[in-house]
Amino acid sequence: MKISKIFLFTAAALALCGACDDSDDKVDPSTTEDKISVSPMEGVVGSKGGDVSAMVTSSGAWTLEGESDFVTPSATSGEDGAEIVFEVDPNETEEERSANYVFKMGSKEVEFQIVEKGETGETIEITSKSEMRLAYTAVERLAVELTTNVNYRNLTAEIVSAESKPQSDMQY
Repeated sequence: MKISKIFLFTAAALALCGACDDSDDKVDPSTTEDKISVSPMEGVVGSKGGDVSAMVTSSGAWTLEGESDFVTPSATSGEDGAEIVFEVDPNETEEERSANYVFKMGSKEVEFQIVEKGETGETIEITSKSEMRLAYTAVERLAVELTTNVNYRNLTAEIVSAESKPQSDMQY
């Protein structure tokens, strides 16, 4: 009786071990669907440039296509989970500019755009009261003193008279 219990226990253990098969865990790569995504889908930087990072999630090896004269990617190919850093040069123009790239994995592709803002000048507006009496002087000039941290080499100004006509004899 003791031997029959041992035999029965051994047979049950073998049956349980034989039922486990790890073939379900194996995936045939030829049947895997191509997938790729990039997060975020767009990068925006100011006119001073900087770095834009993107995380690539894919079902396999991917490539990056596209080129720009002001953006340099840290890689043009990689695997799932890679982080790509796009180095953006400063934009010294007033115009916004963009660079377009395409991440490709098999038959799938995702577009990625980098937008860089244009350089904008600072504007300072000084407005007086609607009625203002000025003392008459022989020169007939109004002096305005402005203290600021703006680079004066790039400072331009426009004075508009009460008739809304620009005056060209400005001194600063």
